[in-house]
Amino acid sequence: MAEWFVGPIMDKIINACSDYLEEQVGWQTGMKKELESLRENHPKIQAVVFAANQAQISDQNPALNKWIWQLRDAIDEADDVLDELEYMKHKEQLPKNTEETKVCSAT
Repeated sequence: MAEWFVGPIMDKIINACSDYLEEQVGWQTGMKKELESLRENHPKIQAVVFAANQAQISDQNPALNKWIWQLRDAIDEADDVLDELEYMKHKEQLPKNTEETKVCSAT
């Protein structure tokens, strides 16, 4: 049920965060630690979701079912943030590309 989207989206989140942070001039130590923590917990999260779906214990355990829905919501929100970061990245590149075009066409 949930494992089919948790893995790929978590990978996308981790990779996008890594790319974004590497592009920043000042690698903030706190953010680097948070990203490493996310990488370390990623397999654990996938394992819990997979186990919950295989055993279908989420239906028998309301607390686990609630946690899985909260995880889905968090992943959806994180995916929205990634889309916004990607939009901002493209928006920042647009003026640079426009200036380069002006310089090239002026010569």
